[in-house]
Amino acid sequence: AAVNASGIAVLELEERPSLVVDGQYVPRDWWRAEQLYSSASDRAKIPANYPEFQKLVEFVLVTLLWFLPAALAVYGFDYVTGGAALGLRDQQ
Repeated sequence: AAVNASGIAVLELEERPSLVVDGQYVPRDWWRAEQLYSSASDRAKIPANYPEFQKLVEFVLVTLLWFLPAALAVYGFDYVTGGAALGLRDQQ
């Protein structure tokens, strides 16, 4: 990658390879370069892409609100039939 006027090269990765990215700059030979730079290497840790806490709470609440009526309907059907239809309760 080419360096800018201040000697910094900026790279953008198309895919996330892992959580840790190693980078190394190898300069051109000194007799071929107009501006001399020294070699450098660096390791960067990419932060994990977790959802925010509020989004997780919203997901749990929406999931409960969607499945609560279905669970109550199944339990009510089992209660009305005395456990004979679904067998969720022990019969005496």
